[in-house]
Amino acid sequence: SGGTDSPGSAFREARARARGEARVEALDALVGARWHPLSPSHLVLLRASGTLCMFDVCTDASSPELELQLQIGSELGASRAGRAAGQPRARALALGEGCGPGWASVTAYIAADDGSIFALCPLLPRCPQARWHVMRLAREVRPGASAAQRRWLSAFARELAAGGADGGDEELGCGLGRARPMLQGPLPVVGADAAAGSAADGGASTSDAASAPTGSLLLVPAPHGPHVLVRARLDGSVELLLVSQPPTGHWEEEGGTDEG
Repeated sequence: SGGTDSPGSAFREARARARGEARVEALDALVGARWHPLSPSHLVLLRASGTLCMFDVCTDASSPELELQLQIGSELGASRAGRAAGQPRARALALGEGCGPGWASVTAYIAADDGSIFALCPLLPRCPQARWHVMRLAREVRPGASAAQRRWLSAFARELAAGGADGGDEELGCGLGRARPMLQGPLPVVGADAAAGSAADGGASTSDAASAPTGSLLLVPAPHGPHVLVRARLDGSVELLLVSQPPTGHWEEEGGTDEG
């Protein structure tokens, strides 16, 4: 019979439940995993939902040292076309490896599925190497720093002096603990599309490449600007993106640190 307890009904129910779970898993799929360049034990993970976590795997691999829910689909982050089609999802992650001591060295770049690029700066692990890196960074960026950036750098220097290079996180809470980086973007970028193939060898055209999903993102190391991102798409095409206004330090609560 066709009752609600029939095998056919139970199968349809189970199939619908499985599809729903698959959709949830796809929305929360892991799309980026990078070791932080300032620590061999800090792993940064990005999920399609916009959740970014940083783990110190040598201390606790189950509880993140930092967890951020990035509102990529908010009014700040979504293009008009992206909002009309639905909330953009995170697609790829790049960290500032080999970029010298400036802000780029502590920046995480995030690619969304609508083509936009976002940034978090500064993204720092809690470790002695990161603390000393910030002291070097301060000497380079302080002359052009904003009031909020100077407050953060001054508070960080005071806490480092009080706690020492290996001071505990309780002494360095403002610099590496309580201060949470704010999502910046979409960033203005200048793209030079270069398809991996050509029409003769079966490669994608430039227009096709621009619509293909992002597969990975890489920041090209450079001691000085400009900052170039390489975006590889799932159709095999590659884009070079020039970041015309590189990110600098911004925090969720920029007025919460006292001036030193």
